[in-house]
Amino acid sequence: MAREIGADGKTLVLEPDGQQVLSFATCSYLAMDRDWRLAEGAIEAIRRCGVAVSASLDPTCSESSLMAW
Repeated sequence: MAREIGADGKTLVLEPDGQQVLSFATCSYLAMDRDWRLAEGAIEAIRRCGVAVSASLDPTCSESSLMAW
């Protein structure tokens, strides 16, 4: 059994021995879901490019322009 102890969502305590470990079994082991810079970057990319399928209607919004931010 394990219980979460970190506010970051990735520190666990194994019971009964109390060993602290990092969890790599979650969707957020890098805590990227709590990084406001990532959220702001995603919002800006959606504003610029929309959420269309891979055959985007806006040819000016290419992968290289997204990588620039």
